[in-house]
Amino acid sequence: MDTSDFSNLPGDPLDAAAYWFTRDHGGLMTAGERRRFQAWRQADPAHERAYQEILQILSLIHISEPTRPNNRSRMPSYA
Repeated sequence: MDTSDFSNLPGDPLDAAAYWFTRDHGGLMTAGERRRFQAWRQADPAHERAYQEILQILSLIHISEPTRPNNRSRMPSYA
């Protein structure tokens, strides 16, 4: 795949990795985008490193995120 297919992506690998993560995990990625994503990851070792870094950071955030109370219980009742 020609790297010109990546021209609309952010130039910084971490920013591009965040873009791909959002598309993939948000359920927004089409089949064509998935092929572009795989080609982007294989096009440069820095791309794969950046994507793995995003995954690692987000897994740490998920693990350390405190459980939030259900805010609905604090809403006034209008019944």
